[in-house]
Amino acid sequence: MFLVYQKIGADQLPAQLIRLGIQVTLLLILLEKPSKVLIYILTFYHVFTGLALIPSFFNVDAIGKSIVIYHIILVFLIFFSTQIDLKLVK
Repeated sequence: MFLVYQKIGADQLPAQLIRLGIQVTLLLILLEKPSKVLIYILTFYHVFTGLALIPSFFNVDAIGKSIVIYHIILVFLIFFSTQIDLKLVK
């Protein structure tokens, strides 16, 4: 969040905080009661965000690239979380 603040400034900070709040709320709901619908919502949010940022991937600095990579990694971690949990429990 700090890197995003440095990149976009204070103008977009309220919108970013709302997005972060929604994501944290969804994750807390998922921890309480697993739901495939919420997993798909979180996954597709990060897919669309990552896809929207990919065209500018080679034209941005390291912070911009790390944000794209962050969204792509989260897609895999969220979507395959049950398989990851099963492998870790064995």
